[in-house]
Amino acid sequence: MDDQIKARRRYSTTLILIGFLILIYPLSTEVLGSYTQYRLKAKWERESVSQREKSFELESRQRVDLDKETVSSENAVLTQVSPANKGSSGKEFPSTKIKIPKVGIDQVVIEGVGTEELKSGPGHYQGTALPGKKGNVGIAGHRVTYTKPFNRIDELVAGDEIILETLSHIYTYKVEFSKILDPGDVSMLMPSEKAELTLTTCTPKYSARQRLDVRATLVKSVPRQKDTIIKRLIAKITPKEVEEDPQNIIELAISEAKERLKTEPDNIDAHIQLGAAYQAEKRFKEAIAEYTKAIKLDPGYSLPQYRMGLLYEQLEEFDQAKISYAKAMSIEPLNDDAIFRLGDLFIRLEEYENAIATLKRGVEKSPFSADLHYYLALAYERSGADTEAIQHFEKAIRFVPDFKEAKAGLKRILK
Repeated sequence: MDDQIKARRRYSTTLILIGFLILIYPLSTEVLGSYTQYRLKAKWERESVSQREKSFELESRQRVDLDKETVSSENAVLTQVSPANKGSSGKEFPSTKIKIPKVGIDQVVIEGVGTEELKSGPGHYQGTALPGKKGNVGIAGHRVTYTKPFNRIDELVAGDEIILETLSHIYTYKVEFSKILDPGDVSMLMPSEKAELTLTTCTPKYSARQRLDVRATLVKSVPRQKDTIIKRLIAKITPKEVEEDPQNIIELAISEAKERLKTEPDNIDAHIQLGAAYQAEKRFKEAIAEYTKAIKLDPGYSLPQYRMGLLYEQLEEFDQAKISYAKAMSIEPLNDDAIFRLGDLFIRLEEYENAIATLKRGVEKSPFSADLHYYLALAYERSGADTEAIQHFEKAIRFVPDFKEAKAGLKRILK
């Protein structure tokens, strides 16, 4: 009898835990979910330190062949920034790796292209676009000094792949062309209407007479493999975290954002963080005000539009939610989160044709997302297109073999 009582208690506790997870899902994904990112950041920070240590070793050897004047000249060329791109937009540069398989590049990208930053590896031109976003991502790197990340980029030709890997996505760019320019010509670093990438270095080797720029265009965005929704929730919240008071976490988030805004009133990410915390507290007017500030600071940033969509959806103002998600997608066509939420909303509103059109766009851009395939299958199933529904249920199961909801959907149709 005691065993039965214990078993029932364990079962009840499990149900309570799952219910708790679902209730605090919006907060967990914004605040508690950062634990996974923290581990990845720590790993990449260690790699960054390793790059710095390697740079000092290389510098001591390179001085045999290069005098300080040459090194200084190389720095001078790479630190030139287009006037249109000077300064920071207030958005934080994400932890990023650059990988170029053809020439063996696999390094952490540092924020900034100053002399000290470029000693540690390739650097991101502040004010240029962020990885995967609409605009021109500018990255500089030494050719023959320090970690010499771009030593062989002159070998790149049209069609070669350049990969920028962040904590959330893997972005694949394809080289379009390269161009040799005078050091003062910054035309290749100018903003773009498309999602592009420009690598800059000096040329020829052991000289700073000219600059070599390589232009690439974004062709694919793949989110890091995601589990099904419930599994992601459980993985993000450990028993210790569940015992914490969510209200305390929200208060900490509000306090931290306000402190940042005292010294950086135009920090877009701080406004978004404050808005998300207000939203979790159901202080909706204040949340809308913070998201609106972020949008005004940078109308070309998709995240505040996406967050506004989540808020309107929470308020059941579905027409406004659709508009906000659509704006986020127009700014960032590869924003699979906005695509997913808009597609799911269309399904719940029984607008299946719109759901199919939206989610098809999502799976074209993120073909390995099990969740997108699953919801596209649901839309097809409910619109009566069983053949297409089967196809996408099967793909969801292929990417996440124990995707129970997808298996249940497939069973429904085959029955």
